[in-house]
Amino acid sequence: MIHHLAVRFHISIGLCLVLLFFFSISCQREKLALPKDYAITCCAATFGKGIYKTNNGGISWFPISVEQQDIHAYYKQIYQDPLQKDTLYIATTGAGLFTLDLKTETFAPIEQFDHDNVRSIAFLDSQPNPSTYEMWIGINDKGVYHSSEPLKDWKIENKGLYYHSINILFSRNGLLFVGTENDLFKWDKPANQWTISSQGIRNKNIYSMDSDLGGKVLFAGSGKYGEEKGFLEKIPCLYKSIDQGKTWVPSDKGLPEETLIYEITINTNHPERIYLGTSDGIYRSINSGENWQKMVEGLPKDLKVFDIKIAGMSDGNDVVYAAGSKGVFMTEDSDQTLWINKNFGLEPTAITGIVLISDNQGSKLKAKS
Repeated sequence: MIHHLAVRFHISIGLCLVLLFFFSISCQREKLALPKDYAITCCAATFGKGIYKTNNGGISWFPISVEQQDIHAYYKQIYQDPLQKDTLYIATTGAGLFTLDLKTETFAPIEQFDHDNVRSIAFLDSQPNPSTYEMWIGINDKGVYHSSEPLKDWKIENKGLYYHSINILFSRNGLLFVGTENDLFKWDKPANQWTISSQGIRNKNIYSMDSDLGGKVLFAGSGKYGEEKGFLEKIPCLYKSIDQGKTWVPSDKGLPEETLIYEITINTNHPERIYLGTSDGIYRSINSGENWQKMVEGLPKDLKVFDIKIAGMSDGNDVVYAAGSKGVFMTEDSDQTLWINKNFGLEPTAITGIVLISDNQGSKLKAKS
């Protein structure tokens, strides 16, 4: 009898502890406020489908009503023209490069790159004229193309570029980099050639880059490490430079080993806050990359994140949109964050790129370029 009472007592205590645990978790989640809904105009690129648009921040999406069957089967990235905000560029991994005019919903191929594997696009300010820009395009196995007048007079720029397996082009404040599967290169404009810019980087399969607005602090993220690794050797997946890419140091404290860094996004309004889109979900640093923490509240498990955009709203808040293997998610950039699903109307497929165009209140977003 005493034995049975003791067993029941221990079971009761165990149940109380379990209920207390779930109650504490529930209370903790209740403290996380839902992010506001903003009437943001966004466009998203889907895998296996077309380009979708929302006028209400992702509450509902609809497909752009243009003929898009030619690009459905391809991995797509989406870019906004830095001057013509209603013009988008769609890069595909085999169908070439396209423009999309959002005013007329006109979708047109750029014949120069028909059926090319277009991996990345970068826009470089044409100094001293701020009313135009240079357009740079990375094509896998072909290298980098450049146009001083966008979409006209393309010139191949491969001098010094020893590898043509392009992953990423990145430009900021006059700097231009290209990350390949084998190394990172920086554009030397006076010499009109690329130079290796990877001192200190162990994993040179560079997938992603970002910097603060001044280009003083750079981050570079890596993909799969392709060389043999020594016994107990740790290969960093993220690197930081404070000398415009001359030297790099690891910046991966808190990141799991062998994480693929698909996207790096710095909040330009608060550059100490940095988001990573990875093969293991979303990680954030609030101290300029000194350490990283995984974000989980509101996000599904086994999420891969391919693109992240941050924009300042007209009310002073910053919003964050993440696109990945399980759709689009949104939060506000605050100390305690809760992500919410923004997938109504989207096909159940991976979202490979996203752009934020305006907040529909007559003001333009203060988004990263």
